[in-house]
Amino acid sequence: MLGGFRVRLLSGGTCEVEVGGPSFGVDELTDHTGLKAGSTVSEPVHFTNVANRPARGVQTVLALSPGLDFADRYSNCEYGNIGKTHYSECCPKCAIDLGETAALAAPVRLRVNSAALSTLALKVKAGRKSSAPAGSVSLPQAGNVTDYRIVSLRARNTAGFGVTGASAQAGAGRNATFAFRLSVNGPATLFDRSDGDGVPTVWVTLPTGTTAVGHSANCSPWQLHNPTAAAHAPYICFPPGIELPKGQVTELSLTVRVDQPVAPAKGGVLLVRDFDPAHSQWLPFDPNGGNDSAALTLN
Repeated sequence: MLGGFRVRLLSGGTCEVEVGGPSFGVDELTDHTGLKAGSTVSEPVHFTNVANRPARGVQTVLALSPGLDFADRYSNCEYGNIGKTHYSECCPKCAIDLGETAALAAPVRLRVNSAALSTLALKVKAGRKSSAPAGSVSLPQAGNVTDYRIVSLRARNTAGFGVTGASAQAGAGRNATFAFRLSVNGPATLFDRSDGDGVPTVWVTLPTGTTAVGHSANCSPWQLHNPTAAAHAPYICFPPGIELPKGQVTELSLTVRVDQPVAPAKGGVLLVRDFDPAHSQWLPFDPNGGNDSAALTLN
């Protein structure tokens, strides 16, 4: 454990932290690429008092997406986790005049671990000390001034994904349920801060001669509010969130009614990055495409 987390005024002098000031603008951070697991990267953090009165201190909240750890810990910072996201909340005591720019006395040092991938974020928020949880900081902006910054830290790593198929037996007029799964093979954790646009999904086609009559909660027809599509069109199945760590398995299912027996009748499951294979992109972080598709075989 290091001593107090410190702020250095760029006009000279240092101070230790405890209470926050009224309004701050955080300078842009520096992106990094090609980071190796086990390496350490440094991020200098500067902020300016953009309010209409001096500040007696500043609260800084640093949040790290999966794959990053704090290389240093300070005695006047609180550390915690929200899921696999690490955060620190530090409160240095320091007077910062109107328009004055301050910096953390030492750059934030981050350790890249084996879960790191190509879309990592260090979120920095500077502002008044409040009772809001560190993971719920807002993103207010005024012109080019913001108290919130995100930096892209790209690691040289992979996150493997795979799907399984299934087989079932059923005669005419009977139902058959296919149970299949989406697996995250790692080693990296996929953390998608685009709110789901970059998360792989499973495209499911029905076996010939069948009608869909049921599905697991995380699957839905490709076209919503369309009875024909719900009965016969492909289905899309989703993982449970935007944070997909190694070892996570999502159980999926689709139930069909056999209308016209065909032996064998085949459908399939396919891992896609978009909601439509016709517009899907190759998953750049997945090193093995051989397990990205599988069959659903009936009879």
